[in-house]
Amino acid sequence: MLIRRRIVTVKNEQIPDLDELFRRKLMVDLAEDDIDARVLKYFRDCSTIIENHELAKILGVGDPDADGFADRMKLRCMIFIDNLEPHTVRDDVKRHCKYECREVKKNDFMLFSISKEKARAQHKYHQLALEQKGQATLARKPDSSNTKSKSEKKGLPRHKPVRSGSG
Repeated sequence: MLIRRRIVTVKNEQIPDLDELFRRKLMVDLAEDDIDARVLKYFRDCSTIIENHELAKILGVGDPDADGFADRMKLRCMIFIDNLEPHTVRDDVKRHCKYECREVKKNDFMLFSISKEKARAQHKYHQLALEQKGQATLARKPDSSNTKSKSEKKGLPRHKPVRSGSG
């Protein structure tokens, strides 16, 4: 029991490189089409990494009245934000935290909501950009069934190119 208690206290008091750990292990599943599910999975994966690496002492949620709770939440939220993908969502969330609602930096529930909101907005923008790009491509491509030269479109007769030499 004493050994287990000692191990639980952040792997023998050795704090790993958290930035590198989360950079390697925590990924946003961009293949997931459902934005809410994508963000939920990301937050759940982060909590799983915290549990699996026994980091609850420095990143766990626990009792809000306990010593160090605010510091743990701030660090936890910073890790969530720093590893968000795509980078446009991460930048939007960072801007929101900096200019609109600083409380988000210390509240993972608020951060979850803001992350979903920003991810949905970015996804919507991305879809609109793809649609516009597709429409622009269609507008530029000539219709193969109706290929007319510029002179024919203007109502002028089409001339064959003049060849030089014997003919």
